[in-house]
Amino acid sequence: MNFIKKNNYILFVMVLFIIFTVASIKKLEHEVTYEYLTVAEGDTLWGYSEEYAENIPSDKWINEIVKINNLSSTTIKIGEEIRIPVTPQKLKFHDIATNTLEDGK
Repeated sequence: MNFIKKNNYILFVMVLFIIFTVASIKKLEHEVTYEYLTVAEGDTLWGYSEEYAENIPSDKWINEIVKINNLSSTTIKIGEEIRIPVTPQKLKFHDIATNTLEDGK
């Protein structure tokens, strides 16, 4: 108890640090980033939804992609670049896998 009385400012700083850390983590969980994909032959929005939609039903995810990219329909064309929303964790794992594959060449 004597330690707490003598070092209450250190404990206060530690509590503030923990609060700000938790708040930052929560903010990052809800932050949306975008990945740009160039459509290749055989690619479809349905196929992209299976990879990127996570906890969202595919039809809702596809409708969101149509809105984000100002598409007139759900049909995408070869060579077209589209924006896909991804969570920061998903983006990091994808980048790690891509970089690892590229490093192995």
